[in-house]
Amino acid sequence: SWDRPPFSSHHPALEILARCSDRWEEMMLYLPGQAFENGPLAAARGNIPQLIRLSVGVSNVVERMDSSRLDIFSIAPKLISFQAFTTNCDPTSFQIPWRQLTHLPITWAEIGGSIRILQLSPKLREATFLHHNFYDSRPYPVVLHSSLQSLFITQKFPSGELDYSDLFLNVALPNLRSLTINSSPPSLIPATLTTFLSRITVLDHLNLRGCVINDTALLQSLEVTQSLTYLDLRDLMIIGEDNFLVRAKSRTDGIGGSGDFVLVPKLKILAIQISGPGLELFTELVEHRARTLRKVYLQTDQQLGPHLRNRLEKVRSQTLSVTLL
Repeated sequence: SWDRPPFSSHHPALEILARCSDRWEEMMLYLPGQAFENGPLAAARGNIPQLIRLSVGVSNVVERMDSSRLDIFSIAPKLISFQAFTTNCDPTSFQIPWRQLTHLPITWAEIGGSIRILQLSPKLREATFLHHNFYDSRPYPVVLHSSLQSLFITQKFPSGELDYSDLFLNVALPNLRSLTINSSPPSLIPATLTTFLSRITVLDHLNLRGCVINDTALLQSLEVTQSLTYLDLRDLMIIGEDNFLVRAKSRTDGIGGSGDFVLVPKLKILAIQISGPGLELFTELVEHRARTLRKVYLQTDQQLGPHLRNRLEKVRSQTLSVTLL
């Protein structure tokens, strides 16, 4: 029976499916861990020449999975996309041709596991990690990854706040063009984000949603991302919001102190959440950047008074649109 352990080493439907594995192009398997180690899928081993996209999930809680026996997908010459839906084992336990992967649509992993996946997959161009907060005592490798262009990181469980410091300190992604950090419930973004961003020279899109960050860390992060054209700060809680807006506004025309330069000078699209007290400062910032911005999306829990509405209406033109969310 496969309803509950102990699981049989045979399963008629899976065995028939495995015998047709030479025709697999896309496969999703959500099974007890034992099914991947031996038995029903054995016939597929070394016989998946057409497989391009693979998704796996482990449906039961397993104390330990034997990596040496998770080799069903180890020879897959066309495999370029892999995703793992499981918190019960490290995705890197699966022996797959990591080095040829280009896409990781979504994979559940603790932070150390995601760093190791980047180390194993030098050709990855896009990756999404759904992080959970299980403790991993293994040391984190230091990774320089030159192929990754898009990274989306979020978290799975509301049971604890995740610390991304190790990820930001141990990974360098010089050619990253799009970064999204989305956290629910909110997690504090550490100051090491600035270090992480400073190693990227071509970042175009930055999306920080559902997180918490202090004003200094956010300002410093924007100082090192001069290539940005798209910035999304909706649902972001800024500790010291007014202070951030004052300092950001002072940097719109290259003023605000000796040696200051225009903050994110290439920015074209800005989406941001502002509380009631900061709306006046935000309106001033938009007025200063009206000539260079193209689209502004404002999310607020307050009603705009007629004075602020009129001021935002004035900066609207054929080149700048202002949308209230």
